[in-house]
Amino acid sequence: MGSIFSRRTLGRIGITAITAASMLVGGSSIAKSAEQPESISYWSLWNIGEPQQILLQDAADAFTAETGIEVETRWLGRNSGLMSLPLSSFPDLYDNSSDKLGIWRAKNVVASLSSILDEKVPGDDITIWDSIPAAAWDAASDEEGVAFLPMTLISSAIWFDSTRHPDLLTSPPQTWDDFLALVERLGDEGVAIAQDGTVNFYNVYWWMWSMQRHLGPGSVVALGQDAAAWDNPKVLAAAKDIEKLAKLKPFQDGFMGTKYPSAQNKWAAGKAAFNINGTWLASETASMAAPDAKIRSFQYPMVEDGFDVVEVGALGVSANAQSSKLKTALQFLKFLSKKEYMDRIGSEALNIPARIDSSSPDALASAKQAINNASHVFKTYDGAPALVQGWWNEVLLPLDDKLLSGEISAEEFVKRGREQTERYLLSL
Repeated sequence: MGSIFSRRTLGRIGITAITAASMLVGGSSIAKSAEQPESISYWSLWNIGEPQQILLQDAADAFTAETGIEVETRWLGRNSGLMSLPLSSFPDLYDNSSDKLGIWRAKNVVASLSSILDEKVPGDDITIWDSIPAAAWDAASDEEGVAFLPMTLISSAIWFDSTRHPDLLTSPPQTWDDFLALVERLGDEGVAIAQDGTVNFYNVYWWMWSMQRHLGPGSVVALGQDAAAWDNPKVLAAAKDIEKLAKLKPFQDGFMGTKYPSAQNKWAAGKAAFNINGTWLASETASMAAPDAKIRSFQYPMVEDGFDVVEVGALGVSANAQSSKLKTALQFLKFLSKKEYMDRIGSEALNIPARIDSSSPDALASAKQAINNASHVFKTYDGAPALVQGWWNEVLLPLDDKLLSGEISAEEFVKRGREQTERYLLSL
């Protein structure tokens, strides 16, 4: 079960070769000292002009103005070659996320943040640790400790327009059977679910969530690590739930050929009731929505004797463990924890800020409440894209496409999954 770590267990692990004393960013002042370098490098996956890029550049400029230390920023975009960069050329700071944490940890470029967690947020009376909820630290951590400063929280849910479906605000479907009945009814009236089928990592949301409800956190990763894990009857039960959904034909015609963002835009325009997606959906589709639209969400429905878990992923910034300027890199992370920058994640980027007292847009209120109230969480995609990357891309995603499209049955999905996983693991 994916429990939320306590401060004592999470905040104190993962200190590596550099001692806490040498890493400590001391005192409340962040003025430049004689020993500090003239510059540090920060490479980001945001594109120039995106709200996140703008606020991060503002933070970098403000840090330079206050300390005299230049922050050399590079805005690489989502399709950058950061992962293939030689470690000798790796920047002092870089963007990290829950689903990529395992990849960066394996490259030994993740520095512990333990030394700054008890430091006060600059200009604030609260510590960095206490300014961010436990679920966010959990999403930004692994067994070795806190890996990055979380700034944006992400989750996935089933999205709808409450102007057109006001009953779902107070009475969303609680069980999978309830949801299937609703989908069938709405399907009789038109398209129930919009799905950009060419995006396989959107398609897999359905089965991934079904696995979490039936088997809980870690269940998806386990399938990529041991072929025998496919023999668990609850894996078949999870697949059967998706088979039932596929048989209702709830998606637009030819959905597996629909190119992003066509389907989600049609959903935003009111041509479908639901879209399963991440917490970025409302901001991505805002320009396509009707003027009176009020986008809201509900959590993936429960199954009998299932796991009440919430997906919590995080986006943020890591310090490079191999950097010769690590102390200053951590100093910048401390500066970046300021409330003014966290607030802008909600007000400008229209996402969920990691800061506990920063506001989120109305469309994300339900998702934020689910995160705040979560007693058990799982990371984005159960962490599988990082922990079992090859299996995820080569085995699971292609099979899942076939299951969701109705090309294969649940039994065939499990049978092929076991066989292909076994072959894949033997090939390693």
